Amino acid sequence: MSPLLAWQEFNGNGATDGSAAAGAAMLIIVVALLLAAAIAMAVLVYYVLYSSVARIPPQFRLIEPGQVFLLLIPIFNFYWLFVVNTKIPQSFRQYFASIGRHDVGDCGEQLGLWSATLTIVSLIPCVNFITGPIASIMAIVVLIKFWSLRNQIPASKFA
Repeated sequence: MSPLLAWQEFNGNGATDGSAAAGAAMLIIVVALLLAAAIAMAVLVYYVLYSSVARIPPQFRLIEPGQVFLLLIPIFNFYWLFVVNTKIPQSFRQYFASIGRHDVGDCGEQLGLWSATLTIVSLIPCVNFITGPIASIMAIVVLIKFWSLRNQIPASKFA
């Protein structure tokens, strides 16, 4: 017996004339909308990372823009997240040092490492209730930092 039918029977609503099909259709729609939202969020994140690296002049890049999409590979993405979150800030730092700007700090490298670490820790059951939201917030802060640094490089420097 499906959970929906069991719930209806428990509530005394034994009608199965189509309400089960409607409930299943609603569930499919909700799952599809959640999946679409997750894909849209991923596209936004990868766009910010890609465009941040693309704005850095090629001689200062420690990672190429297309390599950001290696984050799409399951399991490998856990390692690659650390690479992306260290190489992008180091590339920014090299560029800004070349033009004599040392006021940018570590360009978000420590934030990126913490974000990646908390993302990995959030895979642990029971701990993920605490680390998951914190990792999400830190990832947003890292993306904002990268976008801010990207906007400090003149657009004429696009490769």
